[in-house]
Amino acid sequence: YQDLEQTVISNTVYTDYYNDKMALVPEYDGREDESTYSEETRNAIVVAKSEALENALSNEGVKTNLMAKWDEVKDSWLWISNIWVKDGSANPLPTYENLKKLANDASGMFSSNVKDEYVSTVASINETEYNAITGVVHSVQTRWNGYYILAVLAAGVTFLSTYVAELGNKLGKQKKEKVYKNRYIKSYEPETTEQSPTAQAAGSMKIMKFVLPALMVVFVLASSSAFGIYVVTQSAIGILLNYIINLIVKKITKRKEEETIEYLAKVELKKNK
Repeated sequence: YQDLEQTVISNTVYTDYYNDKMALVPEYDGREDESTYSEETRNAIVVAKSEALENALSNEGVKTNLMAKWDEVKDSWLWISNIWVKDGSANPLPTYENLKKLANDASGMFSSNVKDEYVSTVASINETEYNAITGVVHSVQTRWNGYYILAVLAAGVTFLSTYVAELGNKLGKQKKEKVYKNRYIKSYEPETTEQSPTAQAAGSMKIMKFVLPALMVVFVLASSSAFGIYVVTQSAIGILLNYIINLIVKKITKRKEEETIEYLAKVELKKNK
């Protein structure tokens, strides 16, 4: 917003109008410290700034420059206009009320000093000016910030990661049983009628397979798109890395198993001789 504001007030349409207005005020001599002026002059400054802003924002050239600056400074990503706003029906550039809410809701996300500074900065913004300047962007930028795609992707990759983990455990168990069927290797696992810890873990994993994706949807929708991007990419990369690692371990394990079975076969052959 500060970049957008500076784009407007630095434009000659704004400055020329403001200077012409203030030239009619005898006490005004260009001093930046407004507290040094009389109350009457300070009121004149407020009126002149307001009228200069209104005049500038009615100029097509200023509005074009303002939109160009918005396109330059916003952090967009693929279909998302602003990654610091949630991927959904929200406006890419927050309204003043939403901006205050974001500042007040920052509790716990930052240290107290950072939050206090953030809240103070937002409080120092003139609401009328903010609404006037951002209103130009809102009138042009009418689409949603996103289409809830990140929430769907987050649920999908989270479900896939738990499914892959469950499938890996299942294949590992089958492989273990296959090894134990080898006539040279015996299983020393005691038989029990009670539910084993492995079975209990499998039951918990089945529940989490559906609970975790639902939680991810809630988290992503309640946070900025930046967090949603993090969740999706980190889960996708995690799945890929797990696949590569399991593939490597599988090849190494298979070779070791073959070497072990070959060795035990030789031992058995010597015994028979």
